[in-house]
Amino acid sequence: MNAYPDDIEALKAMLRERDARIDHLEDAVESHAAVVANAKVEIEHLKLLIAKLRRMAFGRSSEKLERQI
Repeated sequence: MNAYPDDIEALKAMLRERDARIDHLEDAVESHAAVVANAKVEIEHLKLLIAKLRRMAFGRSSEKLERQI
């Protein structure tokens, strides 16, 4: 059984609907890709911050500072 109509105008309408859906999905993918990229940047920033805080808390200079206090 064929799911497509034989009428050319009906087929064109189906294609327009499909194209609109594809455009919408492509926009959604692009938007989600931007969110992921921003999240990756934030993760890298937080990793650097964690490393800095660890050095401040556990590094050799922090031990010297504690002894001086």
